[in-house]
Amino acid sequence: MKILKTIVLFTAFSFFFAGIVSAQTASYQLQMKKGLDQAKGLTTAPDLENTSGYFERISLNEKNQWLPMYYAAFYNFLAGLKTMPTPTEADKIFDKAMTQIVLAGLIKPNESEILALKGQISYMKMAIDPSGRFQTYIPQAKAELDSASSLNPANPRVDFINGQQLYYTPEQYGGGKAAARPLLQQAVDKFKTFKPATDLSPAWGEAQAKTLLDLSK
Repeated sequence: MKILKTIVLFTAFSFFFAGIVSAQTASYQLQMKKGLDQAKGLTTAPDLENTSGYFERISLNEKNQWLPMYYAAFYNFLAGLKTMPTPTEADKIFDKAMTQIVLAGLIKPNESEILALKGQISYMKMAIDPSGRFQTYIPQAKAELDSASSLNPANPRVDFINGQQLYYTPEQYGGGKAAARPLLQQAVDKFKTFKPATDLSPAWGEAQAKTLLDLSK
């Protein structure tokens, strides 16, 4: 009888705990989708920085989830792009984005998407002062993107980021439209078959890759 009571109590506790976990998962999913939906169409640096803060707050409550901090970094990266005419301000925002993507990597090491975005941010850090930062950030970005490609060769964002970098690099330094075209074409081809792991997984870059590919022809 005592054993039966123990089994009943254990079963009841298991269902209760499972219910709590399920509710927490549903809440996390809703918060993330809300943030991603609200981010659509944002065009100003302050709005993008606010969105970054929104995902960072989610991360504080979801310490085992890497995507909230990933998106915190991603939207700060976009905010940095908007402030590029003011390099000092852009540099600060890229620094914050880099800190956030490093934190995402601590939550989930060896994630292709994290390393790809980290490489993109490294490229933009270099772009603030190309002559002064080339030797530091170009090798760093290449190493990060090579690792991202090794972890997931099907990731189209790796080819897009590398192609984009070549597109904006002067021809005398090995860049230009012709040099970028094969990588951009490869990115566009991969996007046709690439499927994000979940509804919340990174899915950006396809439209930009197509645009640059068209401009490179």
